[in-house]
Amino acid sequence: VNSTGTRYNPAVATDNKMNGRFASVNLVKNDELAFKISFFDSNWKKLTMPDVAISFFDLDSSKGKTIKEALEIGEFSEKHVAEPNYLKISQLPNGHTRFEAAQEGKGEDNPQNFQHLSTLQLRRSVTLM
Repeated sequence: VNSTGTRYNPAVATDNKMNGRFASVNLVKNDELAFKISFFDSNWKKLTMPDVAISFFDLDSSKGKTIKEALEIGEFSEKHVAEPNYLKISQLPNGHTRFEAAQEGKGEDNPQNFQHLSTLQLRRSVTLM
């Protein structure tokens, strides 16, 4: 993950890591980050991915919804979300799509295995292609 011009302020830098098959990136509350995801082979040669699916899990908010996790993403051909879902999805004037948490969450309901999501976890996720 590469920052693309904004200063990155992690809440807990050591929590930014691969956690099994999940990548974790965290921010200080009320902050935002623009970043680009790149793929590399084992020799650090940058790869071009003709077709790729990427999923974002656990889009939720704090108690009282004072802090809401959200993604603003452009340049994808398909989006897949559960119906019904716990996301507010909106098209932005710049052509991007915003996926914003519409329900409170807590640490205990975070997914542990993307192949075995509960209904709650599925309704808080989005997959883009």
